Formats: sequence, structure tokens, C-alpha cells
Amino acid sequence: MTGTLILIGTDATIAEHIAKIIDREYVEARQDRGAKFLVPSDLGIGLVDGYNQIGFDRSLTKPHLRREVSGILIRIVFSNYLLTIP
Repeated sequence: MTGTLILIGTDATIAEHIAKIIDREYVEARQDRGAKFLVPSDLGIGLVDGYNQIGFDRSLTKPHLRREVSGILIRIVFSNYLLTIP
């Protein structure tokens, strides 16, 4: 993928990702007193545990990596920054 241009998705793609993890049964969508939230399923928990057991340190299941990626995405959105893979 050398020199490949990466375009960051829109808010609509976030909804698509959420729908996909629900469809794949990694999480269950729930609602309580008007608040909607996601609860990890046994399959989703098993997936994360499996990543941890094989030492997949760069997994998005890690809070520090999610925070780092979120920060990068925010900078991209607000600066019209284009990310390319060297």
C-alpha cells in the first residue's frame, strides 16, 4: 500500500461500523431510561481476550491506542490533513 491515500470516513461511516459490530454479534445494543448503549457479548470479549493472549499490542482494544487514534482523527478533520502511507 505504498503511497496509498487514506481518506477518513464521515459520521455516517461510524454508524456503519457500529451496525457491523452489532451484526457480527461482538456487542449487543441496549436501551435503559432513554439512554442507548452497547454491551460487549461473550464473542466480543473472547475476541479481545484472544488479541491480548497473542500479544497484539497495537489492538484498538487498548485505551491508549484508541485515544491516540482519536486525537489523530480529530486533527485530520479540523485541519483537512491527508494521511498517506509511506
